[in-house]
Amino acid sequence: MKKRNLYIFILSFILFISILFLLIIDKVESIDNSSRYILNIFNNNYHSFLLGITNIIGIAGILILSLLLIVLLKRKNKLKVLKTYIYTLTIGTTSISILKLIIHRARPTLKLLEISGYSFPSGHSYTATVVYGFFILIIHRYYNTNRYRYILYIMFFSMIILTCISRIYFNVHYVSDVLAGFFLGLVTLTISNHFLKCFS
Repeated sequence: MKKRNLYIFILSFILFISILFLLIIDKVESIDNSSRYILNIFNNNYHSFLLGITNIIGIAGILILSLLLIVLLKRKNKLKVLKTYIYTLTIGTTSISILKLIIHRARPTLKLLEISGYSFPSGHSYTATVVYGFFILIIHRYYNTNRYRYILYIMFFSMIILTCISRIYFNVHYVSDVLAGFFLGLVTLTISNHFLKCFS
């Protein structure tokens, strides 16, 4: 594992564990109170936009994104990389479900969307980080001469951030849930990036 990849892994893991620890000792309120800043920026004018963003990370949206990823990999004759993507998503989402059951944190009470299940960590934030992050890895590794690559980096990273914000905006997650999902997604991505070297 390269040093930069290792540093991101260690930092993301430490931040995830820190949030989890603060939640366990009931000291996470200061983080969660920061949601008001996001709500002040994204008022009702952005409701439909953020609803579209958050709905992309659903079954249909992920299937479409996965098909797009297959097209990108097929063009470079790297379809075997798809195994890493599938394993990452499957193991990751299973781990998120298990963590939700173990932590057993209830969602915020005044939700703007009808959604069930537990709150910590945010599955949408995790999945967005992994799926969009995987596109960034693929472009960086196999399309690094494309003149539009920096635009694509910004676009996919923006989708990660906007998905995280949307979960807070709709009050279906606390800020700490979203940060935990994001950092756990980065941990997973660094592991995936390490395994992608085997197919290069």
